[in-house]
This record gives sequence, C-alpha cells and structure tokens, in this order.
Amino acid sequence: MKNGIRKIKIKIQNSILYPSGVFLEKKLLHSVNPILLIGTPVHKNLGDHLIADNELSFLQSIFLNRDIFEIPTDVFFDREKRIVRNTPEDAVIIITGGGWMGDLWPDDEYRMQKIISDYNQHRIVIFPQTMFYRNRKNNKIEIDAKRTYDGCKDLTLLLRERRSYDYANHIFGEVIKRILLVPDMGLYRNYIDYQRKDINKVGICLREDREKESNNDFGKKIIDQLQSSGYKTIIFSTMNNQGVPIWCRKKKIMDMIKEINSYDCVITDRLHGMIFSVISGTKCIVYDNSTHKVYEVYSEWLHDNPNIKMMSNYEISYLLTTLKAFNSEVTNPIWQNKIKDGFKTIEKILLEENR
Repeated sequence: MKNGIRKIKIKIQNSILYPSGVFLEKKLLHSVNPILLIGTPVHKNLGDHLIADNELSFLQSIFLNRDIFEIPTDVFFDREKRIVRNTPEDAVIIITGGGWMGDLWPDDEYRMQKIISDYNQHRIVIFPQTMFYRNRKNNKIEIDAKRTYDGCKDLTLLLRERRSYDYANHIFGEVIKRILLVPDMGLYRNYIDYQRKDINKVGICLREDREKESNNDFGKKIIDQLQSSGYKTIIFSTMNNQGVPIWCRKKKIMDMIKEINSYDCVITDRLHGMIFSVISGTKCIVYDNSTHKVYEVYSEWLHDNPNIKMMSNYEISYLLTTLKAFNSEVTNPIWQNKIKDGFKTIEKILLEENR
C-alpha cells in the first residue's frame, strides 16, 4: 500500500516538474534519429541546471532538424522500461555533465551505469564530467563501471579537468572508445553586464556537504573579518530552496546570475559559484573543494582570467589582502580561445556520425 502511494506521488511530482514528458514515450516512438539528453536535474542545484540549459542550447545549435528530448533522471527511472523500449535504434544518447562519476556520489554513479547499460548498443556521449574515486584499491564501483563501459558499442567520455582525464585514461582507456578533455558546459555562454557594482558588497557561497574542504568555522571567520573591515557581506547559495521544474529553470538561472552580478566580488568553494561569477563578469576569489575539481577546472580553463583568484592559503589576512588588490572594474573578456576550441571539439565529435 505504501509503495503504491509513493509511486503515485512520484508520478504527480514528475508531471509537475516535467509536464512536457506526459507523452514522452509516444513521441519517442515516432521520432527519427533523435537526440536523447538523459539525467538532467529537477533538484535544487542551480549549477547542474546551468549545465543542462547550456547543453540543450548547444545541441539545438548543432542539430537544427532533429528531435531533441530532455529526460530528467527522476522521469527516466520512473518510466525506464517504457522509455528504453520506445527509443529508436538510431537515437544518440547524451548523458548530462556534472561532478558525479566515481565513488563520492555512488547512487548517481550507479544511475549513470544503468543508463549506459540500457543503451549499450546505441552511440553514447557523456557530457563533461568530473571522475573522482576516494578508494582506488579493489573498488567495487570502479570494477562495475569498467564492466559497464566495456559492454558499450560506442562510448565517448568527455571530462572537464585534467586530473579526471588522466585517471580515466589510465583506468578505463582500454574499454572506452574516446576520452576527451573539454570545458564544463557551464562556460558555454556568458551573461556579462558591466553595470556599476557596490564595491563594498561581497557575496559568500561556501559548501556544507561532503565536498567541503575548509574548516567548519571558516565561513564565520570570513564574515567577521570582512564586516570589521567595512565590507557588506551577503551569504548566498547556488542551491535553490526546493526542486526546480524544467519550466522554471531559465528564470532561476537568470535570478542567480543577476544576484551574483550585483556583487563586487564573490568568495566561494563551489565550482559553479566560480563559473556563475565568470559568466556574469563578477570578480571571484576561489577555494578548492575535496575532489579538487574547482582547482582543476580553474587551472585548465580559467587560470589566465585575471578576475579569478585561486587561493591556497586559508589565512583570513591573506584573503583581505587579495580582495583589496582586485581592480574595481572588470574589463577582461572571459572567453579565451582554448575554451572556444573545447566546444568546437565537442561539436566535431557529435557530428562525426553524419560524415
């Protein structure tokens, strides 16, 4: 009885979060050579929503005359058998990017493995991810992943930082057809607005989950010191207070960009705290997280942007010195040639089938 009620609640929730998916299976059945973007979020993380929104825009810019279906994770697993059964044989499967490959988020890793297994006879492209394993000795998740990848007919893995890229090549290079280093999809578009900012207003966005690297009282120390130095501090989060429906996604993303754009500087240890700052043209002081994806993405793609300062010193006095040394105007164009070339690489891979 309880399971039945739970299933009904899930279906109602999914119909609210993803109303266009009501007739998904029928649409799939009658589609020719479609693109399926699977695993997108309806959860709270706006960084993941930024990725998904950019992925859709990127795919739509390449495949002008093909059906593109977005299928969120919750919807896919609620109707998995019917969706897979109705997917045309010529469909290309895109798995959304993010930071959930490996053993830090095992539930998400196994969901990805299940999607890959379901479509192992299709062409599959995993959009830019971070791969991180804490335990590298006889790791069951890693062993299962290798078995899953080995069963694929045509698998391409895109990774957004060199540490993941090197690790994937070392462990999975023999079973994955292509492994490429490309930018995070959050960097695909920019929203720079050169409006005058309040030079004393600093936004603070720090993690509170298993990826946190700093001490628990680090945020409080920052706030106390900044306020005593005359700065106005605002604590904000790239996590929405509830799940974000697909139909509300763009508004939530733009609200976040507008908020960040109002700050003179952002202090963060979140990857997409940094990326939201970059695409909005806001100066950013960045600390690494426990998987080192923040430093790795910065090092590979953003190290030559003078408006981003990567910190290795957790002394508050050093933070204050860095903050005061920032120029008051952001004039550096954010798109570097390497980032543009990275997106051209993704486009080239996706268009290979049409040669």
